[in-house]
Amino acid sequence: MEFLAAPDAPALLDRGTIEALLGVRRRRAILILHECKAAQRGRELLAFREAVVDFLKRQDHEAALDRERARQQQVAEALAEARHELTLPRISLPRQRTARTLAGLPPGIHLTHSNLSVDFTNAHDLIEKLFTVAQAFAQDYESLEAALQPDVAEAHIAGTH
Repeated sequence: MEFLAAPDAPALLDRGTIEALLGVRRRRAILILHECKAAQRGRELLAFREAVVDFLKRQDHEAALDRERARQQQVAEALAEARHELTLPRISLPRQRTARTLAGLPPGIHLTHSNLSVDFTNAHDLIEKLFTVAQAFAQDYESLEAALQPDVAEAHIAGTH
């Protein structure tokens, strides 16, 4: 656009100039010239510099509008997700005072080298036990690796019979 603002810029622009100026191919340059109400002179299409500048400004404006629409859509989706999350039930989980280990799992959680089972009474109990298991796995990974070895006896980890 700086080239077009220069005082020595040509008053009329042809297809080749549009191609070079905007880095577009032949067909796109012809379409742009038509958008700029170009006139035919011989075998060439020529558009006034001001018409091309106006076209480019419109393109910038439309691109900015598209970006703003996309931003608004993202905000709307984020708000919808937040509203949905507000309707989900809140579950309070017990605070962990000490490090969890596989040996310290509560009753009702059974782990063998190929199976994890959890006995529970309701949804809250299930979530609490699964959270406890996840904490133990994260904090006692070495014991988890050892317990999952198939050659280790089928001994149950804490909480089993």
